Amino acid sequence: MKKRSAYYFLTGIAVCCLAACSGKPEGLEGQKNGTGEKLTVTALYYTELPEFEALAESSFKDIDLQIEQESVSAYNGVTLQRLKEGQGQDLVFTSMPRGEAGEYVLDLSANAFSADFTSSTMDLIRRGGKTIWLPMPGVYKGLIVNRTLARELGKDVPESLQELKALMKAAKEAGAGADENGFTFGAAEMDELSVGEMILGTMIPDFLGTMEGEWWANDFLGKKADAKGILEEPLSLFFSLASEGYMDPVCIYKGMAQESIAPAAERMVLRKLSVCSGNSDTLHRIRESGTEDEFVMIPFLSGAGHPPWVTTAPASYLGVNRALAEDEKKLDAALRLLELFASPEGQAAVLRDTRASMSYLNEPVEGSGAENTGLERYVEEGYVYNTNRFYADMTGLLGSSMVRVSMGRTELSEALSSIDSLNKNRTDHNTGAEE
Repeated sequence: MKKRSAYYFLTGIAVCCLAACSGKPEGLEGQKNGTGEKLTVTALYYTELPEFEALAESSFKDIDLQIEQESVSAYNGVTLQRLKEGQGQDLVFTSMPRGEAGEYVLDLSANAFSADFTSSTMDLIRRGGKTIWLPMPGVYKGLIVNRTLARELGKDVPESLQELKALMKAAKEAGAGADENGFTFGAAEMDELSVGEMILGTMIPDFLGTMEGEWWANDFLGKKADAKGILEEPLSLFFSLASEGYMDPVCIYKGMAQESIAPAAERMVLRKLSVCSGNSDTLHRIRESGTEDEFVMIPFLSGAGHPPWVTTAPASYLGVNRALAEDEKKLDAALRLLELFASPEGQAAVLRDTRASMSYLNEPVEGSGAENTGLERYVEEGYVYNTNRFYADMTGLLGSSMVRVSMGRTELSEALSSIDSLNKNRTDHNTGAEE
């Protein structure tokens, strides 16, 4: 272990030395591999990154970055399976930074770029004090509504929880914007973390976004308060989606288990759903599908007259396959790509590629890939809640356990107790202690 740690440290120094000798900022040009041939660096993600690939090609004449695409609902599972089989990509993307994929990536702490992102974001995803992931730019999240369908049903875009349920009820009764079982609400992203973030979103307007909720969240994260005895009422909205027949928790459960299901975005286009949770990138993909319907995003809504809220969190996380420790040239290439990713130019390219809304880089990054979503007014008014304040493993447990509760497989009190136990037994990520 000592030799390997020293190797990573010296590799970080080598990258920094390359930076000092280059004509590009931070030494992005790099060195040739000595053979005249390009080194292929592979990755797997749920969307193309053409601008970042072009930037990498112009910055590194010796690197060929190849990004394979997989669906948003399957890429986590495919990535983990390949890593387990020793066939993982060189650069590793995941939406679950506390998940099993973390066992197959390298410690990046010795590299200067690991300190280029905001500490408030990095502290929440470190493992045992080590930086193994870098955050992708953040996306705004909320609900996506088929405005055309709503108007056909005699409704408009909902501005309250009551209006949202009235729209879904009308869709259910009309059989338009509902599937064959009458379900009208879906989740565009069905990994545990994304589902947990969606559930947090439903609790923000009437609890987490209030002064009472803010006090509780601070005490909870400080291990001075419990979820049990507090969250039962705020969670009632999420559970009502299932109990009132709008949401199919079994479908979400299968999605979390990586079973093959039709993506919610596709079902929205086919009018098999009228509402789904999602982000700005999901909205753009729906709009680019060729549909003639008009789709817009709305924030998470209140049922008690409180302001609605938009949420934000990193779209996913990026690391380096630990197998590259045995390939010095490939590792050097991967680290140079991460250095580029951690630059303002790299972040700007990824923002445009992913149509994301914000970068977590310490330095300012110009531009945003997310425009004309319907959320602009709420963002300008400051009603944006960063769900990343809660630890990723905790949010993932919230997602998986509450779906099981809604299916009748787990008691709510038991699920909340498990969250309390995880919270009380966690070790702060920046202490260096293993969790």
